[in-house]
Amino acid sequence: MTRERLMRAAELLIAQDGIENVTVRAIVLEAEQKNESALQYHFQNRDGLLDAIHQQRNAEVRALREALLQPYLKGQVPDLRDICRLMVMPSYTLARKDKGFRNYVRGFGTWITQSSRPIQMAFDNASSEGVTFLLDHLHRLVGEMPEAMFLARLESTLRFVALTMSHQAGPSGGLGGHEGERFIANLQDTMAGIMSAPVSPETANLYS
Repeated sequence: MTRERLMRAAELLIAQDGIENVTVRAIVLEAEQKNESALQYHFQNRDGLLDAIHQQRNAEVRALREALLQPYLKGQVPDLRDICRLMVMPSYTLARKDKGFRNYVRGFGTWITQSSRPIQMAFDNASSEGVTFLLDHLHRLVGEMPEAMFLARLESTLRFVALTMSHQAGPSGGLGGHEGERFIANLQDTMAGIMSAPVSPETANLYS
């Protein structure tokens, strides 16, 4: 119970104030704990708490994505938009129905886009049948291009998605109702457009 309270408190504060402005003390107070030893007991430090939040939320996304993937793993052939849908729909679905997950998307999305660590590396490291399936089919569907170019486009796409989802999950955005449906449909189209954009001769020369 205490562990869960600390995680949800951190998500809420990060969504409201930004990750760089949230202290251990603020998290402990928001979670209605008496002192910082509660956080240290469960997570050692703030970084341990953030890692635990990521792991929990990523596990939820992975479980839902694996469920959505079943028809394709059994033989249904996906097109490019299907792949884009499978990449974003789990997070969108969870954020739409769970305020805590919505806080996570809102607060951590901006931080992820500002990180110097490649997002696609984290995506790759979430080794699962679903991730392997998505990346293999995505690379095939966007056409012939060097591996480095594919990874650069994937990185740009994932950063765009994280930032856009973060903004939409905020107070001025909307994930529910018709507005939310229009948002996620347009997001999938945009992702497909970025990944499949024609390669100019200038860009091709830079990767040759």
